[in-house]
Amino acid sequence: MRIIRSYGPGKGYHALILQKAEETWQEVLPKVNKLYPTFDQDFPVSTNARLISTGGRVRFKRGQRKGEMELNEKLLATNMELVRMVFIHELAHLIQMQKRGYSNHGDEFKEIMESLGCAATHYMPKGLNPRQGSKPKTEYIYHCKEGCEHKITIRKHNEIMKRGATYTCKRTRLPIRFKEYRKPQPQMIGA
Repeated sequence: MRIIRSYGPGKGYHALILQKAEETWQEVLPKVNKLYPTFDQDFPVSTNARLISTGGRVRFKRGQRKGEMELNEKLLATNMELVRMVFIHELAHLIQMQKRGYSNHGDEFKEIMESLGCAATHYMPKGLNPRQGSKPKTEYIYHCKEGCEHKITIRKHNEIMKRGATYTCKRTRLPIRFKEYRKPQPQMIGA
C-alpha cells in the first residue's frame, strides 16, 4: 500500500483518513498474507474530496487487474470510524479483481470482506450520503373528482404541467388534477 496525494478541495482531513487507512491495513495485512498470498500489495491509496455519493472507490486501468483506491475525504471526515469499513470494502474489490479479473458485490466479494473482519455490505452507511435525506422534498398533491388524494413525484408533476400528461386515480379511474403543493416543515433542532 502506497499513500499518495489527495484530490480536490478538501478540508485537510486527508492525513487523518490516510492514517486510519494505514492502521486498518496493518490490522488486516496478516489475514491478507495468509488467505490471499498472490495479492499484489503495491496499490496506491489517496483521498478524493470530489467524490459525492460513495465512501470510496477503486479505479482500474483498462486491461489491468491492478487498481488504485480513493477514499472520500469529505464524507469520511464526518465519521472517522467508517474509514475502516470503507477501506476493507475497497480492498475486497482489489483482491477480487486481481483474483478473478472482475469485481462485483456478489457472494465471493462478501466472503472476502468477512474474511478480513468486516460485515459484508456495499450500502452507504446512514447519514454518510449527503444526497440521502439531506433536503426534505416538496409534496405535490393531486385529487380526483371523488376526493382521493394522490402524492406524486416532481417528475410526474412536471410531465403534467409542461407536457400535458394525464394520470388517473387507481381507485376511481378518473383523471387527477393538481390541488396544492406542501413545502416541508423546518426541523426543530433540540426540541
